[in-house]
Amino acid sequence: MKFSIIIPIYKVEKYLEQCINSVLNQSFVDYELILVDDGSPDLCGKICDDFAKNDNRIKVIHKKNNGLSSARNDGLRISNGDYIVFLDGDDAMCEDSFQKMSSLIEEYSYPDIIIGNIIHWSINNNEIIVDNSKYMSKQGNMNILEINQLYAKDSVQLPWRAYQSIYRKNFLIENNLFFDEDLVGAEDCDYYLKVIQKLKTYTITDTAFVKYRINREGSIINTPSYNSVIGQLKTFANAYNSANIFPDEKLMKTYFANRFTNIIILVNLLNSSYERKICYDFIKTNKFILKFTSNTSKFVFAKAIWKLLGLRKGSNLLLKLKKYF
Repeated sequence: MKFSIIIPIYKVEKYLEQCINSVLNQSFVDYELILVDDGSPDLCGKICDDFAKNDNRIKVIHKKNNGLSSARNDGLRISNGDYIVFLDGDDAMCEDSFQKMSSLIEEYSYPDIIIGNIIHWSINNNEIIVDNSKYMSKQGNMNILEINQLYAKDSVQLPWRAYQSIYRKNFLIENNLFFDEDLVGAEDCDYYLKVIQKLKTYTITDTAFVKYRINREGSIINTPSYNSVIGQLKTFANAYNSANIFPDEKLMKTYFANRFTNIIILVNLLNSSYERKICYDFIKTNKFILKFTSNTSKFVFAKAIWKLLGLRKGSNLLLKLKKYF
């Protein structure tokens, strides 16, 4: 079959039916839908089973809660499609996405990855397109690492969101590309950086495949936890230390130093003093990274405040002033 759509599911009861229906309502039908119930304590498991009873393209995995990465990996291991599509349980497929994906796959001779646009989907259903079309004209003359440097020069997020791309399954399996199950909050970035080091063929398109729901209450992004904060710090520190995979190492060191520095003020939002200490100890061990941030007023001011007040007191002040930056 052409596609395997993998949906990790945890505490998204309110959104899950809409998400699943966005797949089942596609005009293109050559796919399987893998629902991974990651030990969700609500009615998600029942919703999955009810859908599976009525459609033989649906597979359901019920498992003990072990996180987003573990759920995606379990889905990947049992998948049968030529291409893998990752979809979160509170998001939705865009209309006719599979048909568009299939056409692109054939047009570009089965690339290892196709990177699409992003649609942000607000609580009021307003759609804001995060557009990567400006980079499309460059792809014929640049490898994927050089393309990512263009994103970094523009100070925009690299296209690392797992749902932003579709992946050729054999490419992932042959290169043992699975998600790091010890990471939370930055698993997509970690995974993407591993993927692009192995890529031989890629395509960038201005087509969006998924509508990403933003500002959902209870999401990892809107509810910082110790695991997500330390995970992001570790991921961006590792990315900084591995920036030599890119032709312009200096540019990418600055890019990932900025990302690392942005996470520091989140530490003070953690409730546990022990967890805050672990995070601050990690930051202090890697404080050399702060020297490589860009010289914008935001980072210059933040580093001056931390130097004057220390990380804890300085971050408290920066959190109060955050809306001004």
